This record gives sequence, structure tokens and C-alpha cells, in this order.
Amino acid sequence: NTLFIVGAGASQEVGMPTGSDFKNALIDEIDIRYQDGYKLLSGDPKIPRALKLHLQELGENRIDINPFLYSAWNIKNAMPQALSIDNYIEAHSGDKKIELMAKLGIVSSILKFERKSFLYYTENEKREFNFNRLNNSWFVKFSQILTERMRKEKIQDIFKNVSFICFNYDRCIEQYLALALEVYYSITDIEARSLVKTLKIYHPYGTVGDNAWKDKSHKDIAFGEEIESKQLLYQSRKIKTFSEQIEEKETLKKIKNEVSNAETIIFLGMAYHQQNIELLNPSSKTRVKRIFGTALGISDSDLRVVHQQLTKMISPRTYPGKIKIELRNDLTSQKLFQEYQRNFSLI
Repeated sequence: NTLFIVGAGASQEVGMPTGSDFKNALIDEIDIRYQDGYKLLSGDPKIPRALKLHLQELGENRIDINPFLYSAWNIKNAMPQALSIDNYIEAHSGDKKIELMAKLGIVSSILKFERKSFLYYTENEKREFNFNRLNNSWFVKFSQILTERMRKEKIQDIFKNVSFICFNYDRCIEQYLALALEVYYSITDIEARSLVKTLKIYHPYGTVGDNAWKDKSHKDIAFGEEIESKQLLYQSRKIKTFSEQIEEKETLKKIKNEVSNAETIIFLGMAYHQQNIELLNPSSKTRVKRIFGTALGISDSDLRVVHQQLTKMISPRTYPGKIKIELRNDLTSQKLFQEYQRNFSLI
């Protein structure tokens, strides 16, 4: 069993943001300012409307969004000091105004980045989608390994031994796999999407929306879709903070079980933040034998600390000295697949 644990650096290879780029984009969305009290100068115009809907739902007699805007300005001023928006929300856990503004900004900005990414296409563009634009990403390499020796009549088992824990809010993995399988195996989009629905993929902090095809019982948010204020408000409530995720006992149990059952773990684009490592901490004995991972931008000294973190997370629950850990701070996710392709092919 192979478990992929995915962070923002992995999605960057298809045009999604990381670090300061994401923080700056989020600030642009929530920095709501008016001229003369009514002419919007900055920020996403859907956010003020979403705030008014929120207050109406609470039964407020006076619809005053200014306290939320002040919270947004506090977020803006603090962002240069914040390790990430997630850490900032966690530091202000319980402050509902900060939480809501941050979550609205997350949904609004990520959807726009999805729309600008290499994986976005309209139905009219789908037939002419150029996979060459993804050559510098890990997605193509993963697909090659996934489909190796997998005959079409057996594709129902294609995700049998693969699972994902994705700490990103985007749906890049699902978006790519649905199209890649459809094209590679010459199957219908419905068949491809049905296959992707069998993939065990967990988003601990939520996503900006299930793909519209994921549940035919309701209309949800497609990849990069332009949405209305009501949808924005609804989806922001499905974004989870670290504390909120800890309270999601059933999902947390499934995530920990995936770590326990994996024989190989591959980290892609992760920053190895302590709170994320804590979420992964298995509650029972593990079967892990090998760990591979990117650590681009992490110094050699910090990489040794990460190595110790992962050893501490796994070793007490497995056989000492039996784990191979390969962490590389000189490789992107795509380069990791190139470097270890034969290792991964044997998984």
C-alpha cells in the first residue's frame, strides 16, 4: 500500500500558489475598501454580499459588516509575520470574524488560482487539452507509474493500493486523474469520474468544493468555477481549522489508519509543519517500510529535524531499524519521481 501525502509545493507545479503568493492573493480578496462609503475599490465583491447573508441568517436586526472588515485588515497586517494562513487562524481560534474572513478569502482565492492553473479547461477546450503543459509536473510521472501494466479490463483496481492525504484546498489531483484516465483508456468522462470516486483521498482541512460530478444529488462547485456569494458563504463553512479537524473524529481516524496501513509513504511538496505531522500520527502499529519525500527550500540542518520528526512518528509503532527514509531538499516533486521512478514502479 502506498500513501501519498501532498502539500502546496506539489500543486505549484501546475500553477497553484504557495507561501507568500497565497497569502498575498488571500489579502487581495478580503481587503474590502470603499470610496465614499459605497464604491468598491478593492477586494472580492462577493465577500460583502456573503457577509450580509451571514448576518441575515443569524437574525441580526442591523446588517453591519464593518466589524468583519476590521478583522480582515487585522489579517492583512499580520500576514507578513504568519507562517501560513492556517497558523494564523489557529492562533485566533474562537474568533469567528477572523475565521470567517480567512475562510472566505481561502475559497475565493483558490478558485481563482484553479481557473488560472494548467489543469483548468472548459468543456469546449477539453477535447484539445494539451498534456504537454504538464510535463514539468509530478502528475504525468505518477500517471505513468499508475497505468504501467494496468490493462483496461482491470482498471477498476487502478487505485486499489494507492491513497492520498492532501493538505491543499484545491482539487488538482481529482481534476487531473479524471481527464488522464478518460484520455489514456479511451473511456467516457462518466466512467473516468466513477473511477476517481473510488480513490481514497482525504483533505484534512477541506476543499473549495467537491467536483460537480462527485455527487449527482446536488450541484456543487466545479474546478475553477465562478460562484455566487451564497455558494461562497456555504463553502467557506466547509473549510476546517486545525482545531476543527481534531474534532472530526471519524475523518481523523481514517487518516491515521491510512498512515498505519501504508508500507510506503511519499511526501510531495510538504513543509512538514508540526500541526500536520500531529494529524498524521498513527494510533496503532504501522507497516511502514519506506518513506520518500521532497523538502525543497528546507536547510540541511532543518531537514535533519524533519527526519527525526518522521522517525519519532513511525518508529515506536514499527520495527526499529527497518525503515528507509529518503528526504531530498534538492528535488521538486517532479524530480523526485524522476530520481526514484524505478523504486516507485516496484511499489
